Amino acid sequence: MISISLCLIVKNEEAVLGTCLHSIHDIVDEINIVDTGSEDKTKEIANSYQANIYDFKWVNDFAKARNYAFSKATMDYILWLDADDVFLEEDRQKLKELKNALDPSVDSVRMHYNLSVDESGNVTSSLMRNRLVRRERHFKWIGAVHEYLEVGGKIINSDIAVLHNPVYHDATRNLSIYKERLERGEQFSPRDMYYFANELKDHSEFETAIEYYEKFLEGQEGWIEDNIAACAKLADCYAALGNQADSLRSILHSYSYTTPRPEFCCKVANYFFEKKDYQPAIFWYKLATETAVQEDNLGIQKRVYSNWIPYIQLCVCYDVLGDYETAYYFNEIAGVTRPGDSKYLQNKQYLEKRLLSVKKKVLIASPIRQDPEILRCFLKSLKRLNQEGLSFYYYFINDNQDKKSTLLLKDFQKEMQEVTINDIDSEEEYRKNQMTHYWNESLVWKVAQFKDSMIEHAKEHDFDYIFLVDSDLVLQKETIQHLVAQKKDIISEVFWTRWQPEAMEQPQVWLSDEYTQFEIKPGEELNDSEEAQRYHDFINQLRQPGVYEVGGLGACTLISRNALEKGVCFKKIPNLTFWGEDRHFCIRAGALGVSLWADTHYPPYHLYRQSDLEGVNDYLEEDVIEMPVTDKKVAASQKPRITLSMIIKNEEKKYLEKVLRKHSDYIDAAVIIDDGSTDNSVAICKEILKNIPLTIISNCESKFSNEITLRKQQWEKTIETNPDWILNMDADEMFEEGIASQLRALTNQEDFDLYSFRIYDMWDESNYREDEQWKSHQLYRPFLLRYKTNFTYKWKEQKQHCGRYPENIFQLPNSISQLRIKHLGWSTKDLRAEKYNRYKKLDPNAVYGRREQYESILDPTPKLVKWNK
Repeated sequence: MISISLCLIVKNEEAVLGTCLHSIHDIVDEINIVDTGSEDKTKEIANSYQANIYDFKWVNDFAKARNYAFSKATMDYILWLDADDVFLEEDRQKLKELKNALDPSVDSVRMHYNLSVDESGNVTSSLMRNRLVRRERHFKWIGAVHEYLEVGGKIINSDIAVLHNPVYHDATRNLSIYKERLERGEQFSPRDMYYFANELKDHSEFETAIEYYEKFLEGQEGWIEDNIAACAKLADCYAALGNQADSLRSILHSYSYTTPRPEFCCKVANYFFEKKDYQPAIFWYKLATETAVQEDNLGIQKRVYSNWIPYIQLCVCYDVLGDYETAYYFNEIAGVTRPGDSKYLQNKQYLEKRLLSVKKKVLIASPIRQDPEILRCFLKSLKRLNQEGLSFYYYFINDNQDKKSTLLLKDFQKEMQEVTINDIDSEEEYRKNQMTHYWNESLVWKVAQFKDSMIEHAKEHDFDYIFLVDSDLVLQKETIQHLVAQKKDIISEVFWTRWQPEAMEQPQVWLSDEYTQFEIKPGEELNDSEEAQRYHDFINQLRQPGVYEVGGLGACTLISRNALEKGVCFKKIPNLTFWGEDRHFCIRAGALGVSLWADTHYPPYHLYRQSDLEGVNDYLEEDVIEMPVTDKKVAASQKPRITLSMIIKNEEKKYLEKVLRKHSDYIDAAVIIDDGSTDNSVAICKEILKNIPLTIISNCESKFSNEITLRKQQWEKTIETNPDWILNMDADEMFEEGIASQLRALTNQEDFDLYSFRIYDMWDESNYREDEQWKSHQLYRPFLLRYKTNFTYKWKEQKQHCGRYPENIFQLPNSISQLRIKHLGWSTKDLRAEKYNRYKKLDPNAVYGRREQYESILDPTPKLVKWNK
C-alpha cells in the first residue's frame, strides 16, 4: 500500500475547507496546508483535522505557493486539491482501492475533475488532471496564474473524480495579476497569453480578448487543447460583438486541430439557427449527438453539447418547422438527461397540446356500385369510426345503378362533413349472385382507373393517408385509428371470405405471385404435404392478432403520403398477366421499395353475399376485437391463469429450450414475440409449448434498437389474450428449482397485483457476479403482474432501458417474493462479448446505461459468489 500526502494552498476558506478535508482526511496519511494570509477561521478548521500548517507570503504566483506545499510532503505520493474540491463517497471508495493496489512505479495518476453538474447531478463540464504524483519525481508547478503541473514518466488514467464545488472568490484577482505583469513589461508565454485572453473575455473586454486569442493562435506554440478551446472562446467573443461571420470562421478554424467535437458542432448549428436556416442547423445538432466525447484527452469536456443542448435545440428546430412529433421525440431524449428541467417540462406540455391540435388528414375513398342493404351497413360502420387525433374526409365514386344506393350516399353527404361524391354515368353490367361475383377484364381496369383518380385527389389535396376500402365491408370502430398507429406505408386490415359458399374462409392477402399463400424460396421444390403444412402455418398466423409482412393485399388498405409520392398506383403493368388490379398495385409497390403489411387486430365483416347480412347486426353491436379461438376453455371458478410473455431472437444455441422447459411446469399460456430470428427459435417454442395455448408474433425486422417499441408490442400482444397474470421473462431468465407451488400461491391470493423478485447475473453455471458494477440482485424488480382492465398503464417513453412493464405499475398493490431468478445471459465469455458489442453499438455515449458497467463487462477477474440452492 502506498502512503499519500495531501497538499493544499488556502486563503480565507472557512466556508469550504471543512467539507473538503472531511471527504479525504481518513484516506491520506498526511495533510499539509499552506496558508497565504487567511483572516478567518481557516487555520482552526485545518487544525481540527490534525493538518500541518505552513505560512507563505503571497507574491501573486500560484506556482510558487503550490511548489512550496509540495516541498513539505513526506509520503510516497502527493495528492493536491483546492479547498473547494471534494471527493464524493463513490470516489472515496475508489481512491481507497487505488491506494491499496497502485503499482509504486506509476509516476502520475490522472483523475476526472468535474467542474460543473446540472440540477439532476449529471456532469456537464469536466477535464482530466494529473492529481496524484510520485513525490520522489519532484514534479514542479509552472505559471503564476492558471498554473499547471508538469509531469512525465509512467502515467495512468483512473475513473476517480474530484468535484469542484466553488464559492465566491475575488473575480478580478487573476485579471489584476496579469495586468500588473504587463505593466512591469513581462513577456507572456503562449499559455499566459491564452489565459489572459480568457480573463478578458470573462470580464466582457471582448475586443482586447480577441487581440490576445488571435496572437495566441497565430504563434502556433500553444498546447493543442488550448488551441481548440481558444477557437471556441474567440467565436464567442465575435458573436458577443455581433460579428457572426468571424465567429463561424473561428469555429471552423478548430477543425484544423482536430475532428469535429460536440461543442463546435453545436456552435456551427447555432450560427444557422440564428439565421433561421433550420435544416443546416438540424444537420449540425444531430452531428453533435453522434460525435463521441473524447474521454482520453486532458481538455475540458463539456458534455451538455453532446446530449442536452443539441437535443433541446433539435426540439426547437422541428417545432418551428411544424413537425411536432419529431420535436416531441427530441425533447423526450433531452429529458432523459434532465428529467426535472423546466425547459424540458414546458416543452413537453406545449408539444402535447400541439400534437392534440394537429390531426392527420385521412381520405376514406371507395368506388361504389352496391346493393342498398349492403351499402347501408358499410356507411353505418364509417359513421362509427374513431376519429380521435384524425380528420376524416370522404371521396366516393358513385357508379350505382340502383337509385336507392345513390340516395344513401347523398344522405351520408348531408349528415357527415367533408364528403365528395363523383357521379359516374356507366351502363356496364356487373353481375353477382348468392354463389359469387362475376368480373371481366374491362370491369377490373375501370375500377383501377377509379382508384387511381382517388390517389390523384389525395395527392393534390395533401392528404396524409388514403384509405381505399370496398363498399361491401363493415369496419370495426378502431380500424383506421389502429392502422395509422402502425406507421406503415401500405397496410391492409385482413378480412375473411368464402369465395364459394361451401369453401373454407380465405384472407384477402397472400405471400407471392397471384395468390400463393405459403412461403417458397426461388428454386425450392415442395411436395403436396409440405405445401399444405406451410399453407396452414400462414393461415394460422393470420388468425393471431399481429402485423405481418406480405406479398399481396387489397380492398381495405391504408396508403401513406410517402407511398403515394413514390408512385404507387393501380395502372396495368403491360408485361404482367396476373388477374386483378390489386396484383399490379402490389408488384409496383414492391418494385418501388414499399413494403406491404397485413394487420389482423380488427378484421372487417365481409358482406360478400346478401345472405351475409344475417350476421351484420351482431357484428355492429360488438365492441371487442375478434380473438383467435383455442380449444382450451377455463371456467371462472378455476385457478388464475399465468401467461408467460417473452421476447426471443436467435436463441436456439443459448438457453431458450432449458428456460421454456422450466416455465412449462407452472404456466397456462404463452405469448412469444420473435424479434427477427433466423434460426430455429420459433420451432423450439412450438415444440416445448405445444400443450398450451401459444401465440407467436414474428417481426420481419428486429425492433431491439428501439426497445420501447418492442416492449410495447410485447405488452399489447400479451394483453390481447386476456391474461389473468403476466409473467414477463426474457429468454435467458428462469426461477430457481422447485418453485411451482410457491408461484401458484402468489397468484391465488387477492391482496397484491404485482410481485417483484431478485435477479442474479450468473457468470457461469455455478456462480453469480457481485461487485460495485454488478449488484442487481440487491434490488427487487417486477416480473409477475395481475392484469387489471380498469387500470390505465403508462410507459416510460425512452428508446432504451424503458422497463419490461409500464412504469406506473407500482401504483397497484404490490409486494416482494423471496423466490430468486437466475439470469443466464452473462454466463459465458461469448455471451458477454456479444452484449458488450451490442451496448457499444446501441448506446455509444452511455445515455441509457452506465459507462462504467459497460466497460466492466469484459473484466477478466470479476468478483464471483457461489450460487447456493
